[in-house]
Amino acid sequence: MRASLAVLVGAFSVALALAAAYWVYAGTWALAAVAHGLSAVLAGAAAVGGPDAGYQRRATSAALLAGGMALFLPLLGVLLMAVLAVMLHFPRRRRPQVWRRTPIPGLPVQPVMVSGRPAYGEGGLMDVLRHAERDEKRMNAIMAVRQLPRREAVPILKLALKDRSDDVRLFAYAMLDRFESEINGDINAQRQRLKGLGRHLRVHARLAALYWELAYLGLAQGGVRAHVLEQARDHADRALAAGDDAAVRFLLGRVLLELGDLDGAELAMRNAVYAGLDPGEVAPYRAEVAFLQRRFADVPRVLGQVPDGGRREPLLAQVVTLWCGGTS
Repeated sequence: MRASLAVLVGAFSVALALAAAYWVYAGTWALAAVAHGLSAVLAGAAAVGGPDAGYQRRATSAALLAGGMALFLPLLGVLLMAVLAVMLHFPRRRRPQVWRRTPIPGLPVQPVMVSGRPAYGEGGLMDVLRHAERDEKRMNAIMAVRQLPRREAVPILKLALKDRSDDVRLFAYAMLDRFESEINGDINAQRQRLKGLGRHLRVHARLAALYWELAYLGLAQGGVRAHVLEQARDHADRALAAGDDAAVRFLLGRVLLELGDLDGAELAMRNAVYAGLDPGEVAPYRAEVAFLQRRFADVPRVLGQVPDGGRREPLLAQVVTLWCGGTS
């Protein structure tokens, strides 16, 4: 009953709005104003008593909205409110949401195995840097170098310093600079430890190894390289003064070999073997000393001490085969 009355009142509101429009056209302004005002009032009343279609609303707000639109939008406002009332009474129906249950997958029975060895070796990455046309491939090769040990990474990075791409060169330089900064940081830390310990075999041995690494990796060149080699020899001597150590004697022998002191290098390596170091590990370097001293007859004898496992390295295997004929 209430809904029917609201519809009837709304119809009267529309009729009065049409009449007001006609009287405006006819020039009867007084009747047009009265009809327009009554149309706005009836529109507000229809909005209050009309069907709510499940919407939550307030009577005052609904009356002000409908009456205001009818008052300030002559004829058009009443028609808009009528259309809006019909639309609200018949809202668009929503389809029910259909959910599909997806079972949670179980954990894998076996963990995924990740290889600890990089996909490309040193030679493969160098080939990419030499022959790849696209800058992106050469940059990816430099990024793969991060998986390699420093000893293998440095030659590749030095090759990348000659690349035609500025990005490749800058990235390679940044990695080399980071390697050098890390080693220098370790050296400074060990020097700080040494201030509190005085003469200490392990600290001096660590410093000798760090200085040797700077020279061995080629991060130090020219006069700087000679300086770090002298520092390595000095700390190795101090470590041996604090206590005997086979590994330090071997390191001292390699340092002396780089400095050109062949007699001292041979003595240090021989003493490393006497101190318990595996003769096969020292043999390639003692053979190099014998070759430089032109003691060619001693080279096959020394290389014969290289164990079969050590000959798996291609370059060393070729040297042993050349001097020993593959029968040692």
